[in-house]
Parts: sequence; C-alpha cells; structure tokens
Amino acid sequence: MLGVNVNEASTSMCQPLMILKSAPVLVDASPYVLNHANKELIEVARRGNPSVLRQRSFDGLSSETWMAELINEMKTRCLMAHQILSGLFENSIYPDKRNPALCLIYGIIMFLRCHELSKIQRINSVLLIQGQASVNMIAELNKYGFCREPKMKYNILDDIGNHFLDRAAELVKSGHRFVYVLDNIDWEEKAHDMRQDVQNRSVHAVATSIVFNRVPEKDLPNSGPQKNLHHCNVDDLVIVNDEDTKTIRARYLSIIAKLFFF
Repeated sequence: MLGVNVNEASTSMCQPLMILKSAPVLVDASPYVLNHANKELIEVARRGNPSVLRQRSFDGLSSETWMAELINEMKTRCLMAHQILSGLFENSIYPDKRNPALCLIYGIIMFLRCHELSKIQRINSVLLIQGQASVNMIAELNKYGFCREPKMKYNILDDIGNHFLDRAAELVKSGHRFVYVLDNIDWEEKAHDMRQDVQNRSVHAVATSIVFNRVPEKDLPNSGPQKNLHHCNVDDLVIVNDEDTKTIRARYLSIIAKLFFF
C-alpha cells in the first residue's frame, strides 16, 4: 500500500480555497455615478455648445493645442467621466504619456455615441493613410472606433446619367419630338481625410438633357376651346362661395394686424 500523508493532503486541498477567498470581488459601480457621467457625456454631444471633437475642419485638425483643449473640456464639462477615466491610470504616469491615452479613450467613447465627434478619428485616419496602412487594417480599426471608415470612391456620372443616344434615335424614328434642356448642377466634394493639400471644394457643371414627349404630337388636334384671359370674366372661371369669402377676409385681417401691431 502506498502511504499518504494526511497533513500534506489536507494542506494541498485547502490551498485552492485560500486562493478563492483572497481573490478580489467585483462589485457594480454606483448607479448614481454612472448616470451622472452619462448625463455629462450627453450634454457634451449636443450641438448647442459644440465639443472640441466637433472641430473637423483643417484648422481644427492641425491645431497644436487641441489635446490641452480636450483635457480642459473633460475637466469642466464632464468632471465625473474625467475622474473615472483618470482613476484607471497610475499616478506615476507622467501627463505627457497619460493625456494622449486619456484623450484617445474619451474620443472613442464620444465617437461611438455620436459620429460627428470624430476629430481624433480623423487624425488617426490621416496618420494611417500617410503610413500606407492597408484598407483592411483601417476597416478593422474602425470597428473599435479608432479611425474612420476607409474612403470609398464612385463615379458621380453613374448617378447623374449615362449614354442614351441609341434610345433617342429610336424615339425620333418612331415620331417623337424632343427639346434640349440645360440645367446647372452644383455639388460639394468633401474630403474624407482633410489635409493641407486635400480640402473640400465646390464643383459647378452644366448638364444637357434631351426631353421627349410621351406621345407623338403631330397627329393630335390643336383646335381646343381657347379664350383670351383679358376678355374672360374671373367670376365665371373661379366660383367663390360665402365660406371662402369669410376665410379670405379673416386671413387678410390677420395679415394687416401683424403689419400694424408686430
């Protein structure tokens, strides 16, 4: 028979129990603290008093003081959230190393709440593009709120029009008539990742279109009843009853009252 030391066995069996007893117990944070921090972030996301993260123009992205402005925003407008995030960092970390990480975490939280708060994501996108990061990598980082989506290009002419001359020739042969219509088209080309040499620009173009009648008109009669409006009696054309007259009178009185008293 094999001899077993009861004391050693009991000691080894009790060790896991001692480890479990000494393990930290996770508790939920105070609902008041979380609700208060959530209300602060909601107010920061509003457009009335815009956040620093809404500065998405070239001047806003190229500013050298944006990090200090963002830290000041956290300390003044969302103090509870700032205390929670700051408390997760060690006190021994220097501000030069802590502030960038703090701004990044804060920027991701706000970007996931509102995609208009995308200043940090735009900066990261520019850095990734300048570093020749692959589209797949940018797409994966976008899932975590680190940067914006990869730029997708399309040919705007595919949405405006196409080549229909063959179809136009068939309509002309079948007896349809057409007229040329000229119209102006203006649109704004917004830079996906704005830089000094990549800016938003306004584009103006003139579009020419051919408009056909739905049915041929050469065989249609043109002898319908026609009158000169100068010789027409308006009362015969537009019949106004008493109720319409009262409504028109009330509206005129309302307009006159606004002109005199407001």
